[in-house]
Amino acid sequence: MKIIFGLGNPGRKYRHNRHNLGFMVIDRVASDLGAGAGRKKFASEYCEAGDGIFLVKPAVFMNGSGLPVISWVNYLKAGHGDLLVICDDFSLELGKLRFRKSGSGGGHNGLKSIIEHLGTTEFPRLRIGIGRPPGVSGREENGEPPEMASWVLEDFSKKEMETVDRAVEVSSKAVLEFIENGIDFVMNVYNGGPKE
Repeated sequence: MKIIFGLGNPGRKYRHNRHNLGFMVIDRVASDLGAGAGRKKFASEYCEAGDGIFLVKPAVFMNGSGLPVISWVNYLKAGHGDLLVICDDFSLELGKLRFRKSGSGGGHNGLKSIIEHLGTTEFPRLRIGIGRPPGVSGREENGEPPEMASWVLEDFSKKEMETVDRAVEVSSKAVLEFIENGIDFVMNVYNGGPKE
């Protein structure tokens, strides 16, 4: 069993936001697997892709992501290693991939919510770089720079979309390999990507 969660914000106006990369990857994985149209359960849109594979987009705002995740985990009696959470990361260069077995929320409100509800940082995640706005180079002492709140809710530019489309394509391939071969394999192969 594998439950793949892609994080984002619901609603058409957020569809192409930087913060919605997780949704974009889930849509691509569903397409690549030929999965059917999404259904609804536990404040989520989801589809089953066969062999105990669930592709889930929490249909709540980012900072509430943890409740749908814990609901799915409890319902399916899944181990934390059976999860993969996909989200954007402003500390990574646009399009770069980073798989991790565990870790902090790193300034990401969706991950923070999931950690709070699961009661652990020990679950696999794929973070995909969205970069930072011009002139913003690092974090403030008490969290993310104030410019980031508006940055993550902006749409990708047309110029950025070429890189984003490639990252989504490679991320989908990496997710399929995670399902087949596990987190150690994809960490070794894909971290830093996109790669051919």
